[in-house]
Amino acid sequence: MLFIKKQTNFVREKIFMNSNVKILNHLLNLPKNPDRVFVFDIDSTLYDVTPRNQEIVRHFAQTFCLEESVKNILLNFELNSDDWGIKPGLLRILKENPQESLIKSIKKHWNEYFFSGDFLHLDQIYPGALQLVQKLDVISPVYYLTGRDIQRMGEGTEIQLKSSKFPLSNDRNKLILKPDQSILDHQYKLEELLSLKKQFSEVHFFENEPLILNTVYDAAPDIHLYYIDSVNSGRAEINPNITTLKPNYI
Repeated sequence: MLFIKKQTNFVREKIFMNSNVKILNHLLNLPKNPDRVFVFDIDSTLYDVTPRNQEIVRHFAQTFCLEESVKNILLNFELNSDDWGIKPGLLRILKENPQESLIKSIKKHWNEYFFSGDFLHLDQIYPGALQLVQKLDVISPVYYLTGRDIQRMGEGTEIQLKSSKFPLSNDRNKLILKPDQSILDHQYKLEELLSLKKQFSEVHFFENEPLILNTVYDAAPDIHLYYIDSVNSGRAEINPNITTLKPNYI
């Protein structure tokens, strides 16, 4: 039974990879067109943020006075590749003693540092993401549309993209950040994409959050949408009409 399950997972993964290759080949073979724009989300679309999440929890353990046993557990904190945020990992390692007050304190610490530039250097680029974006930017300009806000993450995000060699020239590319952290991501990104739709004849948008993609699809189904099947908040199921890509862009 276990063998059959593994085999089924392998077949499913192979189908996904074949689908990925076809979609990526199609994109890379589009004719050059300055009136088209490729728009990428950043977290969990171009970068795997797992290392950032893990290190923030370890930073909490190093910063605050804790029982030695709890400190040691947190210093060895690790997440699975399919974990969204830190809560699943915390519940696993603290299952013997799930202290709600401790988890709340860790999440407060995480919220302060995740939405800052302090640990962005730990993010890992998904396989092939850099090469894909660089090649697409030759075909049509690449923009970045992120839920990160200007005040807390603007400078760090620009440094991160440039140091990773993602295209970010003033005359061709654009980094779009939220003007205020209180704005809801799905509303903000919809407004920005509708604005881009007026500037370009063709818009392609790559994003990992189903709620955002579904919102855009309902309002502007002529925008080309790509669901990056990495991790997400679980607030919505992806609309089956939206193209799915695994975050392995090779």
